[in-house]
Amino acid sequence: MIKTTPITIKPSAKGERAAMGGYKPQYDEFARCVYDCIVDDSLEEIRVADDEEFVGKLDDICYVTTSEVHAYQVKWTTVNEHITYKDFCNYLRGIVDGWRKLCVLYSNKAVVAHLLTNRECSSQDRSIVNNAGEKVGGFDDFVTFVLPKLCKGNAVPPEWNNVLLQLKTTVGLEDEEWYFFWRSFVFTYGYKQEIIDVANSSNDTRTDDIITLNRLIQQLVASPDRRVLLSKDEIIATLKWDRRLKPLYDHNLNVSASSYEPISAAIELLNTKLANKTKGYIFLQGTPGSGKSTLLTQWAKMIPNKCIRYYAFDFTAPSSNYTNDDSRGESITFLADMVRMIETSGFKVKTKSLPSKRDYDDLKQKFYEQLNKISEDYQRTGSPTVLIVDGLDHITREYISCTQTLMRILPTPDILPEGVIIVLGSQHFNKLQLDKSIEYLYNQGEYTIAMPSFRYSEVEALALKILNVETIKSEIIDLMMEKSQGHPLYLRYILNEVLASGYDIIENISSYRGNIATYYESVLGEHLENSRMKHFLGLVSRIFGGVHQNFIKEWNIDEQVLIDFKNKLHH
Repeated sequence: MIKTTPITIKPSAKGERAAMGGYKPQYDEFARCVYDCIVDDSLEEIRVADDEEFVGKLDDICYVTTSEVHAYQVKWTTVNEHITYKDFCNYLRGIVDGWRKLCVLYSNKAVVAHLLTNRECSSQDRSIVNNAGEKVGGFDDFVTFVLPKLCKGNAVPPEWNNVLLQLKTTVGLEDEEWYFFWRSFVFTYGYKQEIIDVANSSNDTRTDDIITLNRLIQQLVASPDRRVLLSKDEIIATLKWDRRLKPLYDHNLNVSASSYEPISAAIELLNTKLANKTKGYIFLQGTPGSGKSTLLTQWAKMIPNKCIRYYAFDFTAPSSNYTNDDSRGESITFLADMVRMIETSGFKVKTKSLPSKRDYDDLKQKFYEQLNKISEDYQRTGSPTVLIVDGLDHITREYISCTQTLMRILPTPDILPEGVIIVLGSQHFNKLQLDKSIEYLYNQGEYTIAMPSFRYSEVEALALKILNVETIKSEIIDLMMEKSQGHPLYLRYILNEVLASGYDIIENISSYRGNIATYYESVLGEHLENSRMKHFLGLVSRIFGGVHQNFIKEWNIDEQVLIDFKNKLHH
């Protein structure tokens, strides 16, 4: 009996490695192209694993920008081999077919057909011959001396004319297509890919983002839903990148024209200061309720300069801890939001990655690069750009856990470039932890504005708006002016009382004493000694928006508390 030795068959991994050796570079390149288009804000959509009837052989990579369609056939190899002229012709047939189909599908855009390979061009081709059968050159010669001229629409060396006639027949291009195709064709050979290494993803935003996008593309390819088209917005929403592409907080605050009257004296002062500066700081200081934030909001819309606004405190929703929290005063939040808003205003800097929410160094670098861009714009236009940063006093007073405040990142006057003017709004400036050089400018007073009060005509104009009447007797306006001293918020309280009780109530209202806090104390004083009223006011202070009495009645509050509230505190 013959004894046999069992044979163990070891499965080979060559097939899988070869497949991944082609697919990984393709998906990496797809993700890189799409990511760069998202970064420069040109992407519209991508087509993934599309049917041949729509894109032909240009289905390896296909993405659409605002003006062009880029479609690729990718030929990748893990071994050291060349691409020949015969290979090129074979690939070109499918590329031309895909180009035609995409030109129909996107008739309003330029279609760019790509052949991308990491292989070098052969120099030993025997297939490039003239009609006499003589070799004209290698494929590398064709790529060097012929293809660039074809793609630019220039005349090619005459010895290649017969070769081009044969090529035209081989790839099936009609006479009228010949010129347009070559102007739309890009051949990239010997391509060296950007290294996208997962080992770098933890400390490199670009690498991490491209890997994430690569994974999304692969999921789309493998999905049974056959989702072929995906828009830029859908990609951003799916990957949750939307929070990185827009400010963390809303700084596009607005003031209702029906309840606002500009303080013309303050506007005149701001305009004068702005006209006399090409760089540096302007300080707007005022007591609580003096109208600083409202004024800056409206003034920003009146001036011809480009203006970017950052509010450390959302004065339109003062009771909301959703819009007003400690993060709003942090330097990294300031950098993140300013970078996004400055870019939206047209001052883009070259970057390879989307903004990071937490990469302080990257955000700081982009912020200062943007300031230089603003300065370049000023050199061309002669018009400075204004950055408004308002509500600084709220940071030191209310944002308790805010340690690295935005004041620490404000540029010092010596490094602020020409054409950048920063307007700061605050109740005070001496205890904000500002850089000493900024504080010194404030103390000099040359560019410091103390909020002026309403003029008589402005008191009258606001009263007409709020009370919704055609005229008001001059003696009543005199009394409003006397009682309010032109203080905007105190005047609003007077008008609220008039709305509730009529003009006669003005006689009984105390005059403004220079500080709104003193007024609050005088009104609330005795009521805060009533525990039931104190509890009720605590609940009211948590309401976001208007206080409606029918709503608060549902709280089963003591009737006397409600009566006192209506008669003495409702305004």
